[in-house]
Amino acid sequence: MIGFATVVALLVAGVVYYDSASSEVGKHKDKIWLHRCNSIEKLKEKYGDYMNIEVDVCFRDSVFDVTHDLETSFGPKP
Repeated sequence: MIGFATVVALLVAGVVYYDSASSEVGKHKDKIWLHRCNSIEKLKEKYGDYMNIEVDVCFRDSVFDVTHDLETSFGPKP
């Protein structure tokens, strides 16, 4: 069974970690990426909020397609 001192030590460690991490918030916007930006609509909606974007691209049926899920396609229609 976990003792009271162990629980207190874990809580203190969590608070110290949270405090040190929170001092970094907003300082590294160049390292934050817009995830799964697979449509022009999402890009237009979020343009200016992020310096970087991540796009999912797969190669199937001899064509590159922009998608994350195989059932979905944002690319050109055959």
